Amino acid sequence: MPELIWFEWEKCPDGYTIEILEPEFLGVRDERKILSGSSASERAPAWVHKLFQHENFNVYETYFVAKSDRVLRFRPLEGADAAFMELSECWESDSNILQFVDNYGLLLTFPSYKRVADDWSVDEFHEVAGSMTDAVESWQEAKRTGDFDGLIHAFNTSNMFEDPDPETDEEGPPVAALQLQLRRPTGGTGLPILSVVLEDLKSALWLQFAQAVSSSTQLRRCAVCPTWFVYGTGTGRRKSAHYCSDRCRKAAHRRQKSTKTSD
Repeated sequence: MPELIWFEWEKCPDGYTIEILEPEFLGVRDERKILSGSSASERAPAWVHKLFQHENFNVYETYFVAKSDRVLRFRPLEGADAAFMELSECWESDSNILQFVDNYGLLLTFPSYKRVADDWSVDEFHEVAGSMTDAVESWQEAKRTGDFDGLIHAFNTSNMFEDPDPETDEEGPPVAALQLQLRRPTGGTGLPILSVVLEDLKSALWLQFAQAVSSSTQLRRCAVCPTWFVYGTGTGRRKSAHYCSDRCRKAAHRRQKSTKTSD
């Protein structure tokens, strides 16, 4: 069954910045008075006014802001065997976060659908990345002990390592938002293809994590870049592989050559 899992996404090809929602942008002097009922001031930049166009806007301190209005539609997980590992490692610094978002796009916002603006929040990104970090650590511990019961329970209760809603004490939404669809095959001719279609990048990364947990796939971080890759039998990479691509292998070779020359 070809192309069973299908996921397309959008991002700004020019990258993103992290911007602070200053109190002056909302016409208040005290940041403690910044509430969801605020409105953008005349001094606010365009990205702040854009936030307030969304009905479900929630106020956070920092946001991802696209550097341009250009949009690239692509399949972010093609060639990215374990992007969920990159997510689990990136959240400790803004530069690593931006590198992840520049590569893969925002976790939830799909510009064509104009989803809620608080998906641009860096705070929300930290929550998802932190949950993935907890999940990966739990997975590593389960592999060490051979006891997967806790990991299975956490994943199957839908909210996966995230705290329940403090107001309702209920579990959060499903880890992966997906649906079954019939799609036209690549090229547009032939029988329709049954596909599991992911709705957002967050869902795609959790599905990728679950696939890794349920397989014997071995993962390794590239010696040059943050990319994680699979190796071993049936993957096309030997157990001795240290690079995710020819580009990184060549970059490492150039670096080694430069080091020898300088010596």
